[in-house]
Amino acid sequence: MSVFTFGLGVNGALGLGDLESNERPQKVNFFSEINKRVKKVACGSYHTVFVTDDDELYISGLARDPKQGTTLFLGLDNSSNNNNGRLESSKSNSSSQLRDKIPSSERIPHTLSTRNLLENAPDSPIGSRNSGNLRKDHDDSKEEEHVDENETNITFQSSCSPLTASQFEVVPPTLCEPPKSTPVKIPTAFLDHSPSSIIKLVSLGNYHIVLLTEGGNVWSWGSNSNGQLGYPLEASQCNTPRMVELKCVKTIATGVKHTAAVTEWGELYMWGINSSGELGLGDTADRKVPTRVNKLKNEAVSIIACSSTHSACYTESGKMYLWGQISEEAGKIQTIPTNLPIHSYLDRELEGGSSYGGGGKIKQIVCGEWLVAVLTQMGEVFMWKVGGKPTPLRHVLDTHSVRSIAMGNFHLICVTDSGEVITCGRNRSGQLGRDVGSEGGGSIPGIVKELSFEGKGLNQDEFVLSIHAGEYHSVALVENTPKTKLALSLVRMQRNYLRQLNILFNVYYKNLMAFASPYDPALLQVISGAVSLPTKNPSSLTSSSSSSSLSDLAGSNLATSPSKGDGHVPISASSSTSSPGLLGGTNGTLKNRSYSILTIRNIFGISAPTRDMLNEDYVVTEDDIKEIFSDIESLVKLTENFLARLDSRMEYWDAERKFLGDLFLEENILGGYRVYIPFSDAYNTSCMTLFNTKRKSEKFTNIIKECEKKSKIFGIKLDHEFVKDQDLKGLLLAPLQNIPRIYIMLKELSIKTLPNHKDLDLLTQASVKFQVLLERMNQNFQFVDAVEILNCSSNEYGNPQIMGGSLDQLVDKLTHHNISDPYFRDVFLLTFRAFTNPLQLFDLLLPIFKRDPRNTRVINVITSWVVHHYYDFESDYLCDQSDISHQPSQLRFKLEQFIDTSVVENQQITQIKLQYLAQKKRFAASLANKTPSTATTDTAVSSPPTPTPATTPTANFSILDYQPIEVAHVLTTLCHQSFAAIDKREFLQQRWTKNKAPNIQALTEQFNRFSQVCITEILKTKNSKHRSTVIAHFISIAYSCFELNNIAGVATIIYGLNSAPISRLKKSWSKLTKESTQAFEYLDKIVTPLKNYISLRHLMTTIQPPCVPFLGIHLKDLTFIEEGNPSIIGGLINFYKQRKIYEVIFQISQYQQLAYSNLSKNPAILDFYLHSNVLDDKQAQKISSESE
Repeated sequence: MSVFTFGLGVNGALGLGDLESNERPQKVNFFSEINKRVKKVACGSYHTVFVTDDDELYISGLARDPKQGTTLFLGLDNSSNNNNGRLESSKSNSSSQLRDKIPSSERIPHTLSTRNLLENAPDSPIGSRNSGNLRKDHDDSKEEEHVDENETNITFQSSCSPLTASQFEVVPPTLCEPPKSTPVKIPTAFLDHSPSSIIKLVSLGNYHIVLLTEGGNVWSWGSNSNGQLGYPLEASQCNTPRMVELKCVKTIATGVKHTAAVTEWGELYMWGINSSGELGLGDTADRKVPTRVNKLKNEAVSIIACSSTHSACYTESGKMYLWGQISEEAGKIQTIPTNLPIHSYLDRELEGGSSYGGGGKIKQIVCGEWLVAVLTQMGEVFMWKVGGKPTPLRHVLDTHSVRSIAMGNFHLICVTDSGEVITCGRNRSGQLGRDVGSEGGGSIPGIVKELSFEGKGLNQDEFVLSIHAGEYHSVALVENTPKTKLALSLVRMQRNYLRQLNILFNVYYKNLMAFASPYDPALLQVISGAVSLPTKNPSSLTSSSSSSSLSDLAGSNLATSPSKGDGHVPISASSSTSSPGLLGGTNGTLKNRSYSILTIRNIFGISAPTRDMLNEDYVVTEDDIKEIFSDIESLVKLTENFLARLDSRMEYWDAERKFLGDLFLEENILGGYRVYIPFSDAYNTSCMTLFNTKRKSEKFTNIIKECEKKSKIFGIKLDHEFVKDQDLKGLLLAPLQNIPRIYIMLKELSIKTLPNHKDLDLLTQASVKFQVLLERMNQNFQFVDAVEILNCSSNEYGNPQIMGGSLDQLVDKLTHHNISDPYFRDVFLLTFRAFTNPLQLFDLLLPIFKRDPRNTRVINVITSWVVHHYYDFESDYLCDQSDISHQPSQLRFKLEQFIDTSVVENQQITQIKLQYLAQKKRFAASLANKTPSTATTDTAVSSPPTPTPATTPTANFSILDYQPIEVAHVLTTLCHQSFAAIDKREFLQQRWTKNKAPNIQALTEQFNRFSQVCITEILKTKNSKHRSTVIAHFISIAYSCFELNNIAGVATIIYGLNSAPISRLKKSWSKLTKESTQAFEYLDKIVTPLKNYISLRHLMTTIQPPCVPFLGIHLKDLTFIEEGNPSIIGGLINFYKQRKIYEVIFQISQYQQLAYSNLSKNPAILDFYLHSNVLDDKQAQKISSESE
């Protein structure tokens, strides 16, 4: 383990052996030289404390307090050990005696602070304090400093005469001893080194130090000017560690001159200076012994933080309190803890609506000079000036979840779950450890590259374990233990998972429950009198109380506004009926409302609603929502509890002494994971309910879309290493993927644990239990290996789909008898050429069959390959002759050899042989007849359709002589023939952009020609009235195509009418009838490319074949999928990409397979569209300009 320090060095706190400041992290070599490993670090105003793995204590920084003469360096005053081995201070304090001998004219003025002493350096980095500093009796702020960075003189507005840098030379050396720039070992004989005396936590103020042991005891020494040590002793007796009279302490914190401690029972005790009310005791009197904060006696405090003038805490009930100097305004103090509604800020919408806070519980609080920052359990950082509003930090932190934070006077340092160190704030002493640049300076968070592996600052096996901050310096503790790195990865994984659950619960669940009705359709019919009440159990409806209840249900309680039972505002307004009054009050929970529905339905004897009860105004009930989300609340609470325990364990982590396995074996944790079993059992039902409800309720679908938008800007972004899909289906799959991740992590932690370590047994036991849980969950999915679900996404029916894997894993999945992905084989056989070749695939299939000849999956795969993708076994005009991996003759030889050698042993091979011979014969016939195949046959094609030689069209042909529907029939026939001729291979790997898709090219040319025919026919006319007639006729033809589901025909005409030569004919357009104008505007809105063809995409969801779609949409989607998704992710094949490609091609094939029937084919119109002369763009533009 290594220590890196940076920032102000003049006080020696960096521990680098000199007094130079450093703008970049520098390694403290001292501990490597003495072969010590640092496990804990703490920073104060002018010191840094290091605790080694053998519990030795080292300190670097100022030698002693120049005002009180006290020191943190035990033994500096030649203190001796007594017979019991404990340190005692000398009866005659040498420093006080020496101070008495020094003439008063040579003493350091009492009003001169230590910070002023450090500013004697010519390039002093310490900023001036503004006159609004309110510590009336604080020595450091009785004067107003004026610092000129270009001058060495420092002046003060006080009774002291101006003091220059040269005057420091006459200060007695005993009082101004040089700082200890190299860490000095501090005797710890006052600790008996028993397990309960191991140092748990160290905290530093200006000149006092407080230690917390594992046994809950508190030790302190140093300056006691205001009682900050916790015992009423004079300065001469404070250079020796003494135990504070306070037991069972859980955590401690220090301000500049005050101290706080929280006991195991959540009691908060404070002592020290109180001039600004920083002790929260209701007055401004100092306390020299621990005093309980009575204002919080009814709260269990869990987190405490202190600064120079204010303090803050967080309770287990979720409340945050601030007290002390709560504003920069002079004299404005708060002497008792004041509740800050922190959670109202954590998930609110930011200004501009660009993002939302992510909410969650508070994990850590830190305080600076005028600043407060909190870290949530979601890994999000909020910071504000005292008296201001909490605001989340964004920029680089928008994509990083934070594990821990620390704050100096005016700078913040964060370490993320991925190990990055990010800093922001003032940087005059280099305490940010990076270049801040000119734009934004240090106010914009940035990464410290020297502490990042990606920035080449650390070795590959090193990572930042913790960060710490003094007033003007920063420290990072760098670890290289494999087990610790895995443990931190577990924290990162669980925090990301909690953010997924947070989005599910706060974004989706709450908004959908606010939209849903607490009534179901059957109950509404009973209330309205449409259905009579059952009479078989009249005793259930008692006299007056029942009448009153029914009256209430039918009357005022049947509201039409969204429920506000949980105080949550839905994303969009809803007109659904909702009644908190059913609960007997307005404070019922969402869960209680659903239970009320069930109770009332049981009273009335009403069965569950059926499809027959549903109408167009489908009512989404709370039961529907609960069926989708299962017990999401229990999952959230379980994960919050587990992550809190995990964070707490890592806060005081020691790989040699601490355990992890016991966390997973705790009864309340392990028992809580039982919730995953019913969740996995109900997963398919949840997805089906979601699918059906979206189909039935447009309002529900719209809210889902709004939630999806909000989820992308809700808090910090999800970690893409763990999250592939952020839609609702993907988030619902997250709990099922969490258990295998924990199981894998437990196995890896076991491997990295030392053989004789007790944690090895605990981790092994935990992994066995989670393996059983995982296998139980896998009964619902039947994966070959239960952890395969990590590489899956979910389709709309709740079936997990493989998302990625190595080639061997994908082939193994392809041939496994328990495959739970019904489309996996089809996707694989269509797209596998993107990541392997046919010969290699065949070579992988044969060994699987030889190991288990009874495996019919291999036979089925090969049979499907031969039937639907025979082009791999032959060469046709679509084959890429430059592709050396395509060797059809070798593949045929291997297939025939496999058939001949296996057919005797396995009669099922016969089906492969029959299909192979049939496809071979069919291919030979197609070559002999030279007839192209269509997409309806899944077979190879011989050549693209050859256009008929041009003929001279009839000179007197006029499009106006034919009815629009008659022309539309011909257009639809031509469009569908060209569309159906496209081979599915042409859609793969963007072949249409490489001149390797002749049928797509032919369709594109046909589309453009038909647009030019429209332009030419309009421009042939001599006057605007005649042109208007032709325009109206083409609009009618387009509308007829629309009625025939020929979207391509509509697009080719509308794009022709929107072309520059036609759209500029204002006179001609002005003569159109109102009906023609409205029809054009309607069709134009449908095929407009605005918003990614949003209107056309919505229309296509309602159209059933036969249909000729506009191919441009599908080609655009395929381009987006190909270019927007890498083929390899983390060394694994991105099968999700191939699946999305297959989905687009499958949708196209659905329209190709069903041809039109009973369409008239007028030869004259057909000949006209194929062979008439058309104008090119230049000719059309010229004629248009001459016409109008």
